[in-house]
Amino acid sequence: METPDEFASDYAEALFTGAQPTTVSWGEKEAFRHYLNCLRKQCINVSKDSYENTRDYLKLLFETAQGLSDHFKRNGIRAKHRDFDNVAESNLAIPDGFDNIRGLVFSTNWNNL
Repeated sequence: METPDEFASDYAEALFTGAQPTTVSWGEKEAFRHYLNCLRKQCINVSKDSYENTRDYLKLLFETAQGLSDHFKRNGIRAKHRDFDNVAESNLAIPDGFDNIRGLVFSTNWNNL
């Protein structure tokens, strides 16, 4: 369950030292900082060299998440209200809606933002 190396930080390192997780001093503060650190790195990684590439990458991520969620569900792995199904369609609509409203501006000014 360890995060990939690109998301590694001191915040969660103690969990993966080989000790029992219940014996490690890892509280809500460290968990939240680890979460924020991973979120920050994801935001940095999602930005591509052009607006169109970034938009298409986001759509691919959401479509892949929806596909994986469907695959897991078909194979008996259910997450109740924590899976992507609850927000899949909304997240897929966001890049298209944003593109319709601000796509031209962002496409034109991508490298100047």
